[in-house]
Amino acid sequence: MRGKITHRELCCEVGEIYDEIVHFRRNIFKIPFGRAGKDYITELTYWLKQFNSNAELNSIELKVFMILPSLILQKPSAKSKSKEHSSAIDRRLLLWRQGDVSLLMKEVRFIQKKFKSSRKARSMEDVSKTFAKLVMQGKITAAIKMLDKESSSGLCNLSPEVIKELKQKHPTAAE
Repeated sequence: MRGKITHRELCCEVGEIYDEIVHFRRNIFKIPFGRAGKDYITELTYWLKQFNSNAELNSIELKVFMILPSLILQKPSAKSKSKEHSSAIDRRLLLWRQGDVSLLMKEVRFIQKKFKSSRKARSMEDVSKTFAKLVMQGKITAAIKMLDKESSSGLCNLSPEVIKELKQKHPTAAE
């Protein structure tokens, strides 16, 4: 048990969080210097040690290691400062260690929702023109980054049609 959550509950929560977080936009700040940054590194180290041990948490340690940056290092706002980042790390690590994962996810979802709503949707025509202009100027990297930023996460919903199409494209291996 980690805080007030049992191992089984933690496994379920981590799986659900992992499945949701892969669709989030990247909104992570750099690890600050000082105690908060060290505490975050200590938490990551703890989970890596679980991977090397034969402990009860061994089944979820890599997923936890993958979701912690998105949970703990979310920028509180677009123009947040390092001091705010440190206090956010402290607050979120406390919630994580107490096992209050649902409250932590609620905060992260709120930030992501704010992040998405502040972004104006651009038309496909506008994106195409901007892409062509950047390519003509020889700014290939900038053009690719712009396309990446404008496009979706690239992950499909796992519907029966998608599964059928994937099976057609990737048949089972011959023995």
